[in-house]
Amino acid sequence: MRRMTVKKSTEEMNMTELAYNCMYAKDGWAWYRDFETDMDLRDFIRKYNVAAGGTPLSEDNDELGEELLDDLQYGIDYAPGRVALMYRLMWAFTDMREALMRYEDTGLTPDQIEALLEEQSNRNWIPVKERLPIPIETVLTSHEDGGIGYSYYSGEKGWFCAINDEAHVTDVVAWMPLPGPYWTAD
Repeated sequence: MRRMTVKKSTEEMNMTELAYNCMYAKDGWAWYRDFETDMDLRDFIRKYNVAAGGTPLSEDNDELGEELLDDLQYGIDYAPGRVALMYRLMWAFTDMREALMRYEDTGLTPDQIEALLEEQSNRNWIPVKERLPIPIETVLTSHEDGGIGYSYYSGEKGWFCAINDEAHVTDVVAWMPLPGPYWTAD
């Protein structure tokens, strides 16, 4: 899989790299950059708004956030709504780019991550083909459809739902013991 995020200066990026990396996080805030600009998104949106013919937005960052949130109600048919939407999309893009960069920095492919998640998920499960729990001990059960439940194995009579003793369960594929109670040192 081709890496989409890069840690380069804009001078080192090609047009595609800059498109994927024009928004980034710095000092906990969203920033915008292109070949000639590198600025806090809040300052960018103030300039963008004026360039789009709007009246100047608040210079106070907290007030700006409230103003833009309020302007989202107007949608794309009204200029302040378009500016607010642009702001929201740009900070969302920043968050997605940073999350993607953390993923790409692992060096793992999507298939490798899925395999790790499956391995982690299956780590404590005991397939019923390998071993059954002690009869009448309530355990966590995994079912053919991917669901989970609380059940107990009654020996010859099979599996039953621990919440409703009369409900016979037939699709258990694996089980695991329930954790012990939480204890405090108090």
